[in-house]
Amino acid sequence: SLVRESLTNGNVYVPAGLDSARASIVTLSASSSSGQTNAAVNVAGSAGTAQGVVELLDGGSVVAQTTLVNGAATFAPQMLSAGTHSLSAVYLGDGLNPGATSAVAMVNTGLEVITATANPASAVYGQTIPLLTGSLSGVLPQVAQSLAVVFATTAVPLSPVGTYPIVATLSGAASSNYAIVMSSTSGVLQIVPAASATTEQPLTQNSYAGLPLILSASVNSTTQGTPTGTVTFLDNGMAVATAPLVNGMATATYLSPAAGTHSLAANYGGDSNFLASTSQAVATAVNVMPDFTMTSSGVVTQTVPAGDVANYGMTVGPSSGAFTGAVGFSASGLPRSEERRVGKECRSRW
Repeated sequence: SLVRESLTNGNVYVPAGLDSARASIVTLSASSSSGQTNAAVNVAGSAGTAQGVVELLDGGSVVAQTTLVNGAATFAPQMLSAGTHSLSAVYLGDGLNPGATSAVAMVNTGLEVITATANPASAVYGQTIPLLTGSLSGVLPQVAQSLAVVFATTAVPLSPVGTYPIVATLSGAASSNYAIVMSSTSGVLQIVPAASATTEQPLTQNSYAGLPLILSASVNSTTQGTPTGTVTFLDNGMAVATAPLVNGMATATYLSPAAGTHSLAANYGGDSNFLASTSQAVATAVNVMPDFTMTSSGVVTQTVPAGDVANYGMTVGPSSGAFTGAVGFSASGLPRSEERRVGKECRSRW
């Protein structure tokens, strides 16, 4: 007996396997855009409307499968690797219409360009660079889980104050299909100056009116690094000395302070990486130069032949309190040609 099948259109057909002349025609259309490949298929059967399953192949490997509706179907969008792909559609047949394969459709899935926008960020000089963030545009929703972005900069904690670009790098399974560019509105990393801390150091000497004072100050970073530049020493707000910083320390001489109470402070002018700062004022008493007494021990007047040496004994003592000043001695009554030499040799410090 002969097997036959009746369709809803009233036509009766023998199975495809019993009719060698019967054929199906499969037509595939495919295109690639924005990293996504779209493909659709039509199957024309000689025994009514083709039904059943069609597969999408990439170089012989099945990448998608769908079911015909009224002889046509659209495959789910595919994310293929960057490059040229040979696609074909295979119709598996439906009993009446035999299976068939379409002609090859070539698609070029070149690198798709997506845009990254970094959020602006800032950091204080010497501090750790903060976590940099941003966003991507142009990424298809179906690959969002297979794509990650990291925002980074070349700046490090001790990079000089200034502006540094932020760049984006892609990772993940789909990253090889994309090229990334930074948007024109992308933010940058701004490194700003750090605060400094200036300290006026206590005096290490007795202070008397008219005698030099050695002033010193330290300037430290509140983050990392060492401040450079100049320190100005102030007496009641008036500049009395300046000195450069060397390894965070500055030392200068206040030449001739007057007697009384002085409010001494140090002002650091800042540099390219550190802000200016002023120390707390230190109250310092400058004493009046103490008076002294001097008495002679032994002869007071001597006659000295030319070329001889005369010795005098003098005792210097304080009038009140301790005396640590300088006392000058000179000789008088000498011939003019000898006065300067002898006077210079007789000058002493006690």
